[in-house]
Amino acid sequence: MFKRNVSGWGLSAATLMAGGLAWGQEPPPGMIDLQAQQIVQNQASIEARGDVVLQRDETTLSGGCLQFDRGSGWIEAGQDLLLQRPDITVAAPKGHYHPKDRVGSVEQASGTIHGADDIYFRVDLLELGPQSWTLTNPWITTCDPGRSDWALRASMADIDPDHSMTLQDLRFEVEGIPVAYLPWLRTTLKPRDSGLLFPLFSSGNRRGSEIAWPLYWATTPWMDITYTPHWMSRLGWGHEGEIRLAQPGDGMLLLRGFLLNDGGQSRSLKGWEQRIVGPGWHWETRGELFSDVGMASDFVLPLQRDATGRYAMQTATLAGAGEWGNGGLFMNHRQDLIGSSQGQVVSDAGWMWSMSGIVDALSFQWDVEMTQKRWYAPQGVDLSRWQATPSVGQSINVDGFAAQWQARSWLAHYRERDGRVVQRVVPAVSADVSTGFEKVFHGSTQQGWNRVRHRLQPHMQAVWIPYEDQSTLPAQEAGPWQLGWSNLWALNRYAGEDYINGARRITLGLSQNLDGGYGPVDERRTRRFGALEVLRSFEADPSRVLSDNTGVVDHWSPWFVRVMLGSDEGWSAGGDIRWDNSGVLDRHRMLQWRSQLAQTRLSESWIPNVQHSWMWSGAVTSDMGTFKARYEWDPEGAGFLNSGISWRGDFGCWAVGLVAERLRLLDGGLDVRFGFGLTLLGLGGGGKLPELSDL
Repeated sequence: MFKRNVSGWGLSAATLMAGGLAWGQEPPPGMIDLQAQQIVQNQASIEARGDVVLQRDETTLSGGCLQFDRGSGWIEAGQDLLLQRPDITVAAPKGHYHPKDRVGSVEQASGTIHGADDIYFRVDLLELGPQSWTLTNPWITTCDPGRSDWALRASMADIDPDHSMTLQDLRFEVEGIPVAYLPWLRTTLKPRDSGLLFPLFSSGNRRGSEIAWPLYWATTPWMDITYTPHWMSRLGWGHEGEIRLAQPGDGMLLLRGFLLNDGGQSRSLKGWEQRIVGPGWHWETRGELFSDVGMASDFVLPLQRDATGRYAMQTATLAGAGEWGNGGLFMNHRQDLIGSSQGQVVSDAGWMWSMSGIVDALSFQWDVEMTQKRWYAPQGVDLSRWQATPSVGQSINVDGFAAQWQARSWLAHYRERDGRVVQRVVPAVSADVSTGFEKVFHGSTQQGWNRVRHRLQPHMQAVWIPYEDQSTLPAQEAGPWQLGWSNLWALNRYAGEDYINGARRITLGLSQNLDGGYGPVDERRTRRFGALEVLRSFEADPSRVLSDNTGVVDHWSPWFVRVMLGSDEGWSAGGDIRWDNSGVLDRHRMLQWRSQLAQTRLSESWIPNVQHSWMWSGAVTSDMGTFKARYEWDPEGAGFLNSGISWRGDFGCWAVGLVAERLRLLDGGLDVRFGFGLTLLGLGGGGKLPELSDL
């Protein structure tokens, strides 16, 4: 085999023959490295035959026969041409190529456009330009070679490999069968490149038939805009917008909105979220504004709702930490969207400061908060509050035994709207005693060891407030006493100490956990095998304070039972049962069941509580895709609440999403909708698929 190195296309034969590199030595930039079984040259051209490999920088050209013109620098290649570059690979019977200018043309070619998702193509004629490519009669897909789940056929395609692809006379094929036609389409090739994403289709009795087609615009490396026009057969045209802006540190700003022209009436919904992180401080705000409750009901911006979806929120927090503790400023504004208290607003603003430490084995903490709060209701409450909560405690740990105690005092000063002042000094004492054992032994696991731990922990907290002194103050300030215990078993346990009972006032019950883990201790990985909780709390209903201003109404909460089984890596299943037979505050008798079945880690995402209803939700992932379902039923009230099913299937090179659901909206109306979406992975910026409503 001959090996020659060419530093330019206009060199003489003598220079060509004299210029050479040692075997294995990399040629310098711009130099041509040529290898072949036979090389024949003259003053006008060089011809190479037999296993020809030509390389210039990151471009490799190979084939059975290659001839290049010294004057023009063009290469004519035949006998199974293969062109390999970082951005494209092309195979063809023959072709022309200029390695210095990176331009050329090939016929009856096939190849791959390299990127985050490779794009495969076949084409009658491929013309390679320095910045863009032109394909005549192309066949294009992102499916793996040998598969043809879907493909795009066009009469012409212009490709900018760094940005987008434009097709003319486009036909979309599934399994070789044409299913759609478009005269023109431009789609993105990069996740953050501007262009049209794939459309979403849906139908519902509130909006009618609906088409939404997002347009994505990457304005700068730190900002992008998504505009989505909606056409709804019953509501007309709607306009949805989203702006994302990266901010210093780990900060971000997100603005979202929906504008609807409904019968000549302009209706709107706006939401925002912002986070800025600095050295020792952070700022966070989020909120939602709407023109009418119906707008908030039909078009949900889930970032700005509380966990139940019932309240529209506007919040802002500025917090920091330093040598003297941590503190901050806060503002909250909440509006009720449903029920008899629809439109009712509660707002509060203030500041807080906290400091903690350890002195001579005694731990102490000091919390101070100043709040101005107002309930905007027919007989609302307007008050300012100053409160401080100093505490001191100690922990004792001996082999097999652990105990801790804490003494806490609650000092509060209230001034109501009529000028009345209520001051309190409330002692509070809590005690926690733990017993347990721990054993470490070697087993047959991959890590070679396991750990067993048991902890039995009763705890009690007492807070005394004279009932007659509660006046019209909010019920959450009163918590007479609390009693409970937990019984914890753990296998190889690392995170079990994070368990929290969760009861707030009087709590009677049992908590039983069975957890397991794996891996080194410093990785903090825990796998939960099971949990059981049986709890009941004595509570006060703050809604009575707001409605008739007569004081706090006390009652027992429903019994609460939770059972959960599962593992982080495999599956999880569980449920909640609540039973209320008290009839207090005009409540219905209620038996509530919630359960979930999931492929991975769904045990951490329990759905929000909805009173007086049966609830079930779950998700299962298999080779057929991901199925999600939700079922909610009010047996004594409105019947169906929110129920639906969705499916997403990923097929390697494309994905499909289907959803069908029935929703009871915030204004009491019903919406039955069906949605469909399709995205071709690697095209259209990834697309967006319909999912169950985030309520």
